[in-house]
This record gives sequence, structure tokens and C-alpha cells, in this order.
Amino acid sequence: MQKEDIIAGLKQALARGESKEEAVQSFVNAGYSAADINDAAATVLSSAQEKPKPLPQSTPVANAASTGSVQQLPKPTSLFSAPESPAKTESQKAGVSNGMKIAILVAALLVLIALGISLFFFNVF
Repeated sequence: MQKEDIIAGLKQALARGESKEEAVQSFVNAGYSAADINDAAATVLSSAQEKPKPLPQSTPVANAASTGSVQQLPKPTSLFSAPESPAKTESQKAGVSNGMKIAILVAALLVLIALGISLFFFNVF
């Protein structure tokens, strides 16, 4: 079971870009036995050498050159570009802005608060 854990950890470390020596040293520092670490490292390295490297995928430009047709590449987007504005709502078309709606609501709320305070102090109810 320990050897399987070491194998899994070595594979993860190599996938993250660590060197074999760094990955092995981290297991030594964690207290695993050197024999188990070396066996696991040999297993990982032999399985990595047996796997064929993936072939690079062909690009749309290469496909276009071989077939004679031209494909349109997607437009690159920027992380910092502003989103496109959505279509205007009915209230925006009518000319009532969100700021005006908020101002009306705040004014109505102030009137209600003033009415409540005056009723409380003058004991009208």
C-alpha cells in the first residue's frame, strides 16, 4: 500500500513539473523508506518511458492548407474587455433611469419616516 501511495505522489509531482530528485527527496523528508521510494521511482520512470508521447493536434491552418478550404478562427477575447451592453429594457426606452427610480424610492421612504416620527411625538394615534 505504501508503494502505491509513493507511486501516485511521484506521478503527481512529475505532472506538476518537479524533477525526479525533488519528488524523491520530498518522500525521504516525509519518512518513507529509501527502498520503497527507489522501487516506486523506478516503476514510475519505466511506465513513463513506455507510454508514447501524444501527437500534436493539427491546427485549423494546417487543415486548410491540406484541404484547400479556409476555416475562420475564433476571435480572441480579452479578460479585461468590457462586456457587450444588453438591449435596453422598456423602462430605459421610456426614459426612466435607474437613478431616478432610486431617488423616488428614497424620497418616499423619507416621507414615511417623517410621518411616523411626527405621529410618535405628537401622540396622534
